[in-house]
Amino acid sequence: MKTIKPYYVDEITRVAKKINEEKYDFLFALAADSHLDNSLEDFLINISEVDKLVNFNCLVHMGDFLNGNIPKKYTVGILISQMMKYKNAVNKRFYPVQGNHDGYWDNIYYCKTDIAIDEDWYEATDFLEQYDNVTRIKPKPYYYADYPEKKIRFIILCSFYYIMDDNNFIKIYGTDEDQISWLKQDALNVDGSWTILIFSHDTPFEEFDHGRCKSDTSKQNGQLLMDTVLFEKNKRQFDLAGWFAGHYHGDFIGKIRGINFILTGSQTAYVPQLWQMPKGGGFAERILNTVSEDLWDSVLIDKKERKIKLIRFGAGKDRSIEY
Repeated sequence: MKTIKPYYVDEITRVAKKINEEKYDFLFALAADSHLDNSLEDFLINISEVDKLVNFNCLVHMGDFLNGNIPKKYTVGILISQMMKYKNAVNKRFYPVQGNHDGYWDNIYYCKTDIAIDEDWYEATDFLEQYDNVTRIKPKPYYYADYPEKKIRFIILCSFYYIMDDNNFIKIYGTDEDQISWLKQDALNVDGSWTILIFSHDTPFEEFDHGRCKSDTSKQNGQLLMDTVLFEKNKRQFDLAGWFAGHYHGDFIGKIRGINFILTGSQTAYVPQLWQMPKGGGFAERILNTVSEDLWDSVLIDKKERKIKLIRFGAGKDRSIEY
């Protein structure tokens, strides 16, 4: 078994101590965009060691486990292997989100035989069937998970869909109407005593890709997705604590149309940051072979105070926001 690298030892102690000094109702670990990174094993060890000291309710990974350039005959096996590593990193549950690099290439036509499609993702995540209070529809990559005793629901969205025939495939950045109907009829169907947290790999907003953040421009059906979430929130009066996303490899926290959007930077320190983040966002400095090579959050939910606190492990800073 790999040992803890010396520069992570104090960070494990510091983060655990900080968490144990806080007041909260629910605690989980949050990561994104590991991309088969060289430091992945250290990342999993670090989460496991902190988990032993604080007892996370679960781990959420917001997608891009892979790098998107692997033929299907290898992709499926690697994806399953990755899922088992994350599942075994914490003592409780692991909830994966499908990223744009998880099994097929970006925005291109490609041979169907070299694509890991939703059926493959569904099979790779079949361990979710072992958990109580997890609801998913075969073979869709989106699902939700309940903690009835806490009245907390995690909704895991998929930020992409595809059109495919016998020979060709094209991926569309956005949300298909089936997923929006599922949200309206099922996933958001709770009463006002519940707190909902949404997780997606990407945001619904096109402008996020260019260093701006405007709610009036959206990816495919992004406006409809936002309208649906807000309509159901107002109708049912549940708390929507936050909408968490990855994809941009940077940190951002702020309200968009009254919803807390919380982006967490990339776990991998090797991907250059070639785009801008919106105002209020940015990229943590990463230095290899130091504590800043790793990056992930511990998320604390305080339902009474209606507050989210994120305690950072590795590169970056702690953050908080009220809902």
